[in-house]
Amino acid sequence: MYHNFKELKVWQHAIELATQIYSATADFPNSERFGLTDQMRRASVSISSNLAEGCGAGTAPQVVRFANIAQGSAFELESQMILATRLRYISEEFSEKILTQLQHIQCLISNFR
Repeated sequence: MYHNFKELKVWQHAIELATQIYSATADFPNSERFGLTDQMRRASVSISSNLAEGCGAGTAPQVVRFANIAQGSAFELESQMILATRLRYISEEFSEKILTQLQHIQCLISNFR
């Protein structure tokens, strides 16, 4: 259906977001390596991965199904960002920037569906 997912703005934004999450979580405490760090990285990667997988699936219902999964991951990451901010693993300023990006991605996914 959408064979060149790399041209999708929503996918491009999701890749950029995942890159930022990887950088930010590199400074998390070692005790979070298998906790919040891993969860945030997985959720951020899941957004772009599911968009790509949906595009490769070939049918409109499958595209929507994978877009729904990507949307769920975006909301999961939003919750994790709030927790990381409250735990003071990331700054309020960085959190606001990422949460704004997440809201934009969530809107893009909704429009894409």
